[in-house]
Amino acid sequence: MDYNNARAIAVEFLEQPNIEGFSPTAYWDVNGWAIAYGNHYYLDGTAVQKGDTITREDAQPLISQVVADKDSAIRPYVTADLTDYNYAALLSLTYNWGEGNVRKSVLLQKINNNSPEPDIQDQWLKTAITAGGVENDDLVTRRQLEYDLYSTTDSINVSTGGVGVFGLLILGLGVWAVTKAIK
Repeated sequence: MDYNNARAIAVEFLEQPNIEGFSPTAYWDVNGWAIAYGNHYYLDGTAVQKGDTITREDAQPLISQVVADKDSAIRPYVTADLTDYNYAALLSLTYNWGEGNVRKSVLLQKINNNSPEPDIQDQWLKTAITAGGVENDDLVTRRQLEYDLYSTTDSINVSTGGVGVFGLLILGLGVWAVTKAIK
């Protein structure tokens, strides 16, 4: 596996409007002020405050660093032989749910135990889909999109500009976002 490529895939995936999306202004998230791609802190460790703004250009190193931090936090706990897409999907889950939750999850146990693919899919689709104890449609959709990324078999290197099946997945995300906006 190419960890740099997996991180690049994860960043591209997370930047999609229906995954994390981009907000140039601070907004109240579940547990504090967030900005850019759901970030609660800047690179220097300063907390995001009400009224803060950020450009996409300034947000890019932030999301890349957070994904790299998530990689460092979970990599020692991943013992299965994964593809770049498998690992990118796991990074997205970690970005959203937190490394502590992913480390001790049944999902990671199934992945590390090389459980059959239908068992991994079933577990993925029921992992971290609630907010405040209530099933959340956006989280259900996100888990499905993450699993779709996880099950991608294309071997294109996104970090060097390739697109392949991943590009089609991103196109599908865009179509999904437009469809959801129309509803």
